[in-house]
Amino acid sequence: MNSTQLSEASLMQARPLRVAIGAGGTGGHIYPGLAVAQALQELHPAAEITFFGARGRLEEKIVPQHGYPLYTTTVVGSVGKKAPLAPFLLASAALRCSSYLRRWGAHVVLGMGGYPSLPVVFGARFARLPIIIHEANAVAGRANQLASRFTKNIAVAHVDGGVRLSSSNPVRALGMPLLKQSVESQRPGFRSESRRAFGASEEEIVVLVCGGSLGAQSITNAAISAALLAAKTERIRFIIKTGASDEERAQRQLANVSTATAYAYIDRMDQAYAAADIVVGRSGASTVAELAEAGLASILIPYPHAIGDHQRVNAQRLVRANAAVVLEDDLVDGPALLREIVKLTRPGVRERMGAAARGVHRPDAAEELARWAISLAYPDNTHQDQSQV
Repeated sequence: MNSTQLSEASLMQARPLRVAIGAGGTGGHIYPGLAVAQALQELHPAAEITFFGARGRLEEKIVPQHGYPLYTTTVVGSVGKKAPLAPFLLASAALRCSSYLRRWGAHVVLGMGGYPSLPVVFGARFARLPIIIHEANAVAGRANQLASRFTKNIAVAHVDGGVRLSSSNPVRALGMPLLKQSVESQRPGFRSESRRAFGASEEEIVVLVCGGSLGAQSITNAAISAALLAAKTERIRFIIKTGASDEERAQRQLANVSTATAYAYIDRMDQAYAAADIVVGRSGASTVAELAEAGLASILIPYPHAIGDHQRVNAQRLVRANAAVVLEDDLVDGPALLREIVKLTRPGVRERMGAAARGVHRPDAAEELARWAISLAYPDNTHQDQSQV
């Protein structure tokens, strides 16, 4: 039988599995996409994966660091000075993505939310490719509200997720895809080594402060103030991830505090989580899932301007499990933050909260999304995971 007589499904299996992943803007979209890519390559080592994102955004740094090609287009969000250009830029970007997908021979497209994912999702629609979208937050963002009109394949991170999605189709609650921890992070002694890497002794309570992948000035300010206060009376060490814009200022203000260090970005978050006793930060979906996986007590400060107040809803998953407490962004300052931290230093409190956090972790989300993508790429069900061959 020559190639012209092969069925479309056979032709698909005659070339490597090719999956396009739209993920960009913030780490909360990028890292879950990377986790699915990791799972895809474990299930199908010959898979070819290309990421799609926006020019000038965080994905241009993170995706190449993980070894994946990245195709970018010029798009803007639906708010801000350039918002009137958004529909025209999106249409142009979608046509470019559609052309690329056809030339490359993509099998399936996965959109992880955020406006940088929209061009490849729309491009897949033009190219008549199967699409999966994943909504990480309990209240869907604008991008997935729009994308959900163009596919029946919708995954959400939580059972109560998917609010505001446009599709009437049922959704699958699969959990939040997370990159697998390295073998190194499972090794005995990793916690002690991680603490030493951040200058922390075994006796200190280590507080990891993260304002999200882009930083948060209100949280950084409160953490600096709390660190200055704690240096006088408490054995508490602060690791403060500020984002690039606040690193220099934070380091200057903490110059005389030996128990606090500011970093623009922390590449080894596995080390940071291993070193930490308490985490302070926003309640983006990825952060909430990572806290559950790591089994850490947390003080969450929801971003007050999140669409649909979704960060507050995200935080409630841990609050209901007695694994976290919430502080309001407009009320948080150094004294208020330090008071909450000190409460968590009482005997047994952190351990109980950490155990409660682990109880809400769903470890198989990335693999389930990867298997779903493979099933759409090979709809005749004759494909088998190459990892089993």
